[in-house]
Amino acid sequence: MRLLVAMACALLCPVTLETCVDSAAPDWFVTKTIPAQFQTRFASGKLGILRQSFDPLHFITAYRVLSGKPFSNEQIKALYRPPEPRPEFFSQSFAAEQWRTARTSVAPDSTYELPSDYKTIEPGYYFLNCNEHAFLTAANTLNALRDQWGRQDERFVAWVLAQDMVFGNCSTTTPRIPAPPGSKMEPLAAAHRRYQIAAAQFYAGQYRQAASSFRAISQDPHSPWRSIAPYLAARALMRAGQFHPDPAAYREAIASFESVLSDPARKQWHPSSRGLLARLKLRVDPDQRLAELGQALLSEDAENIRQNAIDLVFLAEKQDYIPQAEMGAWVGAMSGSWSTNHPARVSRTIELWRKHRSVAWLIAGLIRARAPRDIDELLQAASRQANPQSAAYESICYYAALQEVQRQRWESARRWCDRVLGKPGLDVSSRNSFLAVRMKAAGTWDDFLNAALRRTELEFDGPGGKELTKPRVRRLPGGAVYGFDEDAVRAFNRSIPLRRWINAASHPALPPAIQLRIAQSAWFRAVMLERHAEAKQLMRRIVALNPAANRQYLDAEDPPSLRFAAVYTYLRAPSLSPFLQPAPLKTSNLAKPHVSRACPELPSDHLAPLFFPPFLSPDERRAAQQERLLLEQAPKWHATFALREAIAWAKRYPGDPRTPEALHRAVRMSYYGCRDKETGKHSQEAFDILHRQYAATIWAAQTRHWYR
Repeated sequence: MRLLVAMACALLCPVTLETCVDSAAPDWFVTKTIPAQFQTRFASGKLGILRQSFDPLHFITAYRVLSGKPFSNEQIKALYRPPEPRPEFFSQSFAAEQWRTARTSVAPDSTYELPSDYKTIEPGYYFLNCNEHAFLTAANTLNALRDQWGRQDERFVAWVLAQDMVFGNCSTTTPRIPAPPGSKMEPLAAAHRRYQIAAAQFYAGQYRQAASSFRAISQDPHSPWRSIAPYLAARALMRAGQFHPDPAAYREAIASFESVLSDPARKQWHPSSRGLLARLKLRVDPDQRLAELGQALLSEDAENIRQNAIDLVFLAEKQDYIPQAEMGAWVGAMSGSWSTNHPARVSRTIELWRKHRSVAWLIAGLIRARAPRDIDELLQAASRQANPQSAAYESICYYAALQEVQRQRWESARRWCDRVLGKPGLDVSSRNSFLAVRMKAAGTWDDFLNAALRRTELEFDGPGGKELTKPRVRRLPGGAVYGFDEDAVRAFNRSIPLRRWINAASHPALPPAIQLRIAQSAWFRAVMLERHAEAKQLMRRIVALNPAANRQYLDAEDPPSLRFAAVYTYLRAPSLSPFLQPAPLKTSNLAKPHVSRACPELPSDHLAPLFFPPFLSPDERRAAQQERLLLEQAPKWHATFALREAIAWAKRYPGDPRTPEALHRAVRMSYYGCRDKETGKHSQEAFDILHRQYAATIWAAQTRHWYR
């Protein structure tokens, strides 16, 4: 059935007119960071395959679904709502400029330089010490005191000079603390000075002293800073715990924030206190806090749901911490941030699966298990618990199939895949994922090609996006809907011998666009391997698929002519590569000459472990490895290679009508293509031959420069 669909949907030879784009767009066949069709499927309980690459917030949604307590629409909106844009006056640059404006208004003829707002504690470790609130508060206070006291008043001048000392601590490591108020200082001025001293101590890193100073301010009934002082004292204690070896400071900070929250008169500081208190609890008692967060996220209350989820993910993903609470442990086990082979984490995952025996922990166990005994036990449970009506069904089957592939139990892996591929309503992303596993376990060449050919993913609607009433298909270059994902491309490039490439170039399971892509790379591969009979066979297939393609190679007979015809074809289409390219890249058009900055280099994954599909015979595996080795050792078809070939042909066959064009394109390749230290010398030589022997041709007229 897939074969018929693929052939029915294939477009006629979607040949592109120019060279390939710079890079492949992600997620053409499988969505990797967010679930496909989030609004219409995932959020409503159709989880598909839970991938470790998902944003961990999605695992919280999945945990609720797998626990039989899916989020309500209101909770989904609260969890995934985009962050509120911060007002302009909360930006660091705006706040700093406000302070600069206020400060220079005191002495407009002087040049005032803003202090650095970051402090370096040790090489490579720095943090934002003076944030936007500090600058805005100082600017507002300066403007108010100037209006109240006057610009020339000695109290005002003294405040400004003291504030300069306060901000001097933002970056310096030498404390600059204003002098304490004298007995004759006016009460209001003295109150402001005490606040400046406390702030200077805070920015100087004297956090215990700052906390004591802020507490004293909170007891002063005449201080304008009395209301905020307890909150600032708690912040100072929090910093003491963070930057000094002072564990007791964290506990004192918790008590201080709780005191602020219990005081209705300090309601203004409740939101900030609540957020910092939650952060403190994460540090002081992560297990208890994680349990609280899990309980809160399982409740029906949507309040603080997003922040609770972010805090839970923060703890669950910490590399040096193994969560104890169930929801946090499951999110950590599912997350790709955990090292897959970390023994303690794997052991914890298997332990929790054996304890709960839930489908959620079955999925996590199948992902993490490495010991054969654990895998056998998990696969037996998967056979019992894989219910097609369950939201866990696709994940269970997918990870069970992957485990069977790892153990090279090909038939069992195929059965796991086929039971899901026959299920109606499978989304494109899930189908392609199962086809990828099916391709690895393919028992025949036809199975391999059918599983390699995948439909492009629908454009997905992420959290916060609008539901798509008419899903839009993401199309590949030329309008194709079917193509090869990266795993199929990798398999061809590393594991499939040339004779299979030749077969694939005319295989009825593949659309003409894919056949052409394979035929062109296979032709270049055969040329570099100097297997000209097979290269001619492939060029005939290329011409059949794209009749306008250059036919020079088919007319050549002897080895030198075949070699130059191949070079000439490459000069006209330098985006050719002996390696199959990812689907989002356009196919090189042999009918229209073009330029390209691409190089026929080894793919970036050439050092990855080899994987051979099980249907390949030992001889075919050896052939693929040998061909790969020869390609690695063959001369690189870069600018210098092309220039040398064009120059040698011009000297040997100066009357060949292709020669001036070859020289022109070789010189141009010395600008666009891959270069080395010899390129400039040969570029000049080719340029000189072209203008000396073929000056009257259009190719000489179009070649105005050579390139070093």
